[in-house]
Amino acid sequence: MKRFNLKCHPFFEIKSMGLSFYVPMFVYIFLIYQLFTFHGYEAVIFKIMEYLIIPMSGWWIIYLFYDYFEEGLYDLLRSYPLTHWEHGFIRVNYFLVMYLLLLSITITAIDMIMVNAAFIPLFIQYFSEAIIFAYGSFLIVILTKNVSITIMVIGVYVATEVLTLGQVIPWYHVMFFNTSPLSIQETLGKGLLNISVGFSLLIAAQIYLRQLKR
Repeated sequence: MKRFNLKCHPFFEIKSMGLSFYVPMFVYIFLIYQLFTFHGYEAVIFKIMEYLIIPMSGWWIIYLFYDYFEEGLYDLLRSYPLTHWEHGFIRVNYFLVMYLLLLSITITAIDMIMVNAAFIPLFIQYFSEAIIFAYGSFLIVILTKNVSITIMVIGVYVATEVLTLGQVIPWYHVMFFNTSPLSIQETLGKGLLNISVGFSLLIAAQIYLRQLKR
């Protein structure tokens, strides 16, 4: 347990990330500004949520592996005194939970500001999307062993989805593309599917990370 506290503590990881840790904070500040200046343009808020806030759920997770893949410390991945579960599952979920807490505060604010918005449908929609982007980022970064490529892949995916609204390229479409609040019935089915896909990505990433640790 002492080894875990010293080597896999979130404060240690935050310090290691440096300024990169604060990038999602600036994105949230932008969203908060939009909420405070909200004048009934629901579409703007929902687009910011799906096209910017949700994809950022993988940012911290990507940078957990920056030192290994970008600073020439890849050999430490095998020799570092942590199990593959501590390297992956535990570290990744630390930061996913932190991001989901921020997301919960945001969802509560939207629920309070928008007349037709309800917390539970927003919760189902955005949490399920965040899980896919977070675990997808985890899988991509350990497959490519490159932070920049991972960010580019996520960025291209999001940009393509924004431009096509999920109607052109036959891959899995994470987003709901709504510009107004949805009901529980409209979010539950796809929300559960997103969660299933997300955990499949987590399992695949964890299996591959185990191979890298050998």
